[in-house]
Amino acid sequence: MNALHFITGRDFPGWLADLSREREVLVPRRLDGDWTFAPPSGGEAPEGLSPYRAIESLKNFLFAGRETVARFPAPVSPAAHPRALVGLKACDLACLGVLDYIFLEGACADPFYRRAREETLLVSQDCSSFKEVCFCPLVGGQPHPLRGFDLNLTV
Repeated sequence: MNALHFITGRDFPGWLADLSREREVLVPRRLDGDWTFAPPSGGEAPEGLSPYRAIESLKNFLFAGRETVARFPAPVSPAAHPRALVGLKACDLACLGVLDYIFLEGACADPFYRRAREETLLVSQDCSSFKEVCFCPLVGGQPHPLRGFDLNLTV
């Protein structure tokens, strides 16, 4: 079901605060000239959502750096970790098709990846600028997401 809703910049911090009551929220924040994902600071609006892709890969949020998958003699169930990633770009979301195919559709689906995907709210955002390393038009992409997101923000 597609729906169109409007939210003003003034209301955006409140929306993030409401969202953070149910899950960890990460938004793009400027760090040393690049954008990185971090929790929103003190109810203030982010410095405007990032005009182009943040430096972290979406993959970093779907796989733990270290995770206990079994304790002899039985496997461990994946832990719950609800999260919302706000400001993802179309190129971030493009990786999901490959990751889902490998980790969800094979004979040995990964329950930890499945749990992370199910509990991560993907809030995408259109690109409003580009960086010299951006490449979406070269691979047939667009500066706006077409699929793979739960909610899209247009500035």
